[in-house]
Amino acid sequence: MVKDERPWGAVDLGLPTNRKLRGADGRAKWLYASTMLWCGSELNDGVFEPRLAVAVADVPARYVKDLIDRNLWHEKGHACPSCPQPAEAGELVVHDYLRHNTSAEKVRKMRAERAAAGRAANHKRWKLEGPIEECEVCNE
Repeated sequence: MVKDERPWGAVDLGLPTNRKLRGADGRAKWLYASTMLWCGSELNDGVFEPRLAVAVADVPARYVKDLIDRNLWHEKGHACPSCPQPAEAGELVVHDYLRHNTSAEKVRKMRAERAAAGRAANHKRWKLEGPIEECEVCNE
């Protein structure tokens, strides 16, 4: 079996019945779901430009306002105490993104640790001489 190298993201299985999405157009729901996945792949901690989200989801821009009105996305200057403020005007943040998703900083740290562990394991496996930090093969 070949390992699938594509990045994966967790999606709440209750998303289709989320009370905040009740009555929303299916295109708004798709915009929300695709933005969550896109934010995970871009490691942006849930902060994004709505024009990019609309382009990725291939839906009309009018659904952005619907998701803001439903308190699923916040604009700069929002009053939600649990969400960061977007740095730039025009950016949005997914409500509670960091509560349910791993931060970009933690993902990068985890990837670096796994890469270092893999290099160390290969160094040992191939019985290379000297410390890994000085190994020409491991540090190419």
